[in-house]
Amino acid sequence: MRLHGVGVDIVDVARVTRLLARGGSFARRWFSDDEAARCRASEAPALAFARVLAAKEAAWKSLRIGWDAAVPWRCVLVGEQGVVWFEGEVAEVAARAGVARVTVTTSSVAEVAMAQAMAFGPEMPLVE
Repeated sequence: MRLHGVGVDIVDVARVTRLLARGGSFARRWFSDDEAARCRASEAPALAFARVLAAKEAAWKSLRIGWDAAVPWRCVLVGEQGVVWFEGEVAEVAARAGVARVTVTTSSVAEVAMAQAMAFGPEMPLVE
């Protein structure tokens, strides 16, 4: 597979803690039901939400596409062990851009969550 793009994002865990304390609108806007349930079940929910948020942002950036409207974050889905997939209009745009797969890694230090995503296109043709 050929590398299509790389995206990196950093999220302040304290900011996510404050957003979560305001009620459920933050989680409903940004996370699928499965993502939110997985984060809430974590030993450190705010950190888990921050890591998934950073992964979504990094995955989005790795697509290298222009977007004129608000990003439909619930269409950027982060599973366990670095799996990322897209639904709806984001999946359509990613396919048109030639993205076949996106992988992401996350880490955290103190109160900061970080993610790096790599988007891959199809195999490169052989050059003779």
